[in-house]
Amino acid sequence: MLLFVSVLWGGGAPVLADPQEVAVSRNHHILWKVQSSHNTIYLLGSIHVLQEKHYPLDHHLYEAFNQASTVMFEVDLDGLSSPLSQMQVLKKGLYLNGQNLQQVLSTDSYEAAKAHFAELGFNIENFHRMKPWMAATAVTALELRKLGFESGLWCGPAFF
Repeated sequence: MLLFVSVLWGGGAPVLADPQEVAVSRNHHILWKVQSSHNTIYLLGSIHVLQEKHYPLDHHLYEAFNQASTVMFEVDLDGLSSPLSQMQVLKKGLYLNGQNLQQVLSTDSYEAAKAHFAELGFNIENFHRMKPWMAATAVTALELRKLGFESGLWCGPAFF
């Protein structure tokens, strides 16, 4: 953490004025504010899917984003939508060697997954080429969507 803060300060050892975790608001988020005599850094813990009812977000979040000269995410959100990134995910997440879920999962795990997909209204055979982690991600996304959550509600410049 100190290295991360140091890099954002432009190198050298940062001089922190009593750094502390400060819960800026208690409304469904964790926002920390770290200050020095010449800089402020906000760190935000987030969940990447929300329901429309969660908007607008707490005003403290908008204030922190509006005050920031630079916003950094743990992933490059724009890069994730590029064709190259999507191809890489498919390359890592699909069986390209003829294997499938039924072959790599134990019989009990496969039957449990098959039943779970059926509960969601899907045939597991449509997901056979996916590696277990990708099939689990797909199931999670399907379940969240069924509950009214969307991953793209806040992403993009409109949020800032």
